[in-house]
Amino acid sequence: MNTYKPQLDQYSIQILLDLLNKAGSEGVDVVYYRIQHEDQRDLLDKLETEEYLKKENEKYWVTLNGLIVMKDQQYAKDLLERCEKIFSVLRNHYKAKPKDNIKVIDIAYTTGLTFNQTIECLGYMKQAWFWSGWSNDVQDVAVAFVKPSEKILDHKTFKEVAIELKRLRDRRHESITPITFSAKNKKIRNAEPLVHDEHLNLHPKIAEASLSLFETQHYRDAILNSFIAVFDYIRKRTGLDLDGEDLVNNVFSLNKPLFKA
Repeated sequence: MNTYKPQLDQYSIQILLDLLNKAGSEGVDVVYYRIQHEDQRDLLDKLETEEYLKKENEKYWVTLNGLIVMKDQQYAKDLLERCEKIFSVLRNHYKAKPKDNIKVIDIAYTTGLTFNQTIECLGYMKQAWFWSGWSNDVQDVAVAFVKPSEKILDHKTFKEVAIELKRLRDRRHESITPITFSAKNKKIRNAEPLVHDEHLNLHPKIAEASLSLFETQHYRDAILNSFIAVFDYIRKRTGLDLDGEDLVNNVFSLNKPLFKA
């Protein structure tokens, strides 16, 4: 399979496109968006379960799979073209300096994109499996960096990466009833309970960071990305700027734990 193939009905596309246009590099507030679209809450939930939409830090984001199925929409098309430019820069960087980080501002300069455009694209590209590092604050122009891994050599273009991600998503959901939505009664039809990786019992943060790696048998990178995702989540929850043993010892201290069961 070497083409993008839309799978959603027009109502799903409309809601994803609306979120895509509003998200930028900061996301869309979940609470207010659900209030403003009270009659489409079931659809929003279904899109999230189907991996076309994700919820992170109380913000809605369209996923890379969601972006792919909207590739004929101009905004989504522009984003995918920018991602392709960034992927080329990252791939060339890895081949020239495989052990070095690359600053986000340098990616922006090389591609001719703005810093915010670059951050927006990287937010989608982060869902792929070719990363070995990522700065805690990607919004800080002075210090924001990313670091690709050897896995970036597995594909020549970002389109190949996107197609592979979509193939994996489709395989996970091949037995799930497709999304349909009734304009007349604004209810989802055939809304049977969906199962998402229940057999693995993964936390959503772990699934987002490493499931695609696991399914393509990149086990070492899957484990590494899982640790990174957990530490990033802990830092966001606690505000601590620590890593590894120091972070864990401070957060889960027996005397003054910052997290409690």
